[in-house]
Amino acid sequence: MIRQKKQEIEQSKSFEKLPKNLQKQIKKYQPEKWEETKGGFEFGNLFSNLPDDLRRNIQRELCLELLKKIKEFRRWSEELLDELCDCAKPVSYAEHAEIVRRGSSIDEMLFLVQGKLRTYSLTSVNTSSATSPPHFETSMKHQFCGEELVAWFQADLYSSNLPISTRTIQATTKVDAFALMYYDLQNVFIKHKTARSISTQVQEPPAESQPPQAESPAHQSTSRI
Repeated sequence: MIRQKKQEIEQSKSFEKLPKNLQKQIKKYQPEKWEETKGGFEFGNLFSNLPDDLRRNIQRELCLELLKKIKEFRRWSEELLDELCDCAKPVSYAEHAEIVRRGSSIDEMLFLVQGKLRTYSLTSVNTSSATSPPHFETSMKHQFCGEELVAWFQADLYSSNLPISTRTIQATTKVDAFALMYYDLQNVFIKHKTARSISTQVQEPPAESQPPQAESPAHQSTSRI
C-alpha cells in the first residue's frame, strides 16, 4: 500500500510541476503510513511527513504563481506573497462537489492546481410572467474563486462581515487546490497596508530648512583696529 501511494504521488500532476531537486527530496522520505483514501491519491499526501522547510518550499513553488493571477497580489512584495503561500492549505474536492453555494458567505479563496470548476450565475430575464424560471449562465474558465474577498478587504480592511456569493461553484472533475482562509488573507492585507504606510513615510523628503542668510553690508561692522 505504501508503494502504491508513493507511485500515485509521483504520477500526480502536482508532483510533476515541481522542480527536479524538490522531487528528489520528496523521494528521500519514506513515510511509515500513508493516509488511506478510497479515491486514491489525495493532494494533501504530497505534504505529509516532510520536514517543515521542505514542505514550505513545495507549497511556495506550487502556490506562488497561482497567487500572482490576482492583479492586486502582483503589487505585493515577495515576502508577503510567501506569507500567503505559507497560510494556504492543500484541499481536494470530489467530482460534482459543491464548493460554494449562492447566498452563502465567502470565507476562503481557492486556487486550482488541477481540476475544473463550473459556475452557475443567476441572470435577470425580461419577462412578463412572474412564474418564469430563473436563468443561469455557466462558466468553466476558472483558476481561482473567492476573489470577492480581495475587493471586500480593500474597501473595509477591518470588516467583521463577509461578502455573500452571487453564484454557485461546483467541481466538474476531481479538484486539487490551495485554500486561503479569509482571516489569514485579512491579516496579511493589514501587514501590506502597514508596510506601504511605512514605505511612504520613508520616501517623503524632509522639510527644506532655510540656510542662514548672510548679514547685509549695511549691518556689518566698519570698525578697524
